[in-house]
Amino acid sequence: MESIASSMPLRPSPSLPDRRPQSAGFTLIELLVAIAVLGTVAALAAPSFAAALQRQREASAMQELIAALQLGRAEAVRTGRQVVMRRIEPCAANQATGDWRCGWQLFVDLDSDNVPDAGEAVIQHGGHHSGVWLHRTGMANIAPFIQITRFGGLPAALGLVAQSPQVAAQAGTAGAHLCGNGTRLRVVHGKGCNGEK
Repeated sequence: MESIASSMPLRPSPSLPDRRPQSAGFTLIELLVAIAVLGTVAALAAPSFAAALQRQREASAMQELIAALQLGRAEAVRTGRQVVMRRIEPCAANQATGDWRCGWQLFVDLDSDNVPDAGEAVIQHGGHHSGVWLHRTGMANIAPFIQITRFGGLPAALGLVAQSPQVAAQAGTAGAHLCGNGTRLRVVHGKGCNGEK
């Protein structure tokens, strides 16, 4: 005789957990929503990231200038001679006297003519930065050089600006401005040394 229990189909007990395998992962809809959210966040962050990167390039160019001018001041005091930072010439990119985008050289000016001659030691070269134009502004007669006196003094108006090529082409004032009062150097972002917009 067959038992009643063996003829009944087995059904899972309500108290036992379901042993079917669960699918691990995301549905296609969830994946598409996540990609859309990430794309939106990236689109919103890209302009501010680009602006921060440009500001860092400008600050880097200014820090190099400050270090070179400080070196020039120390060399002027050490030698008791005038030191000059002069834009590199000739340069195809230098279309105006204030354009320093091809770089500069720092040298001890033994004959005080503001030009590096034979026998005058060039202390340092620099100034060419990708994505940054360096130029002098704000003066009626913009000299292609900056004189450092034998006592280490700098001109009161340096007028050096590091800008993106797009801003420089539009003659805008945004960028990093190197400001000084004859002794102390500082960098001001986004406006001129006197606070003008």
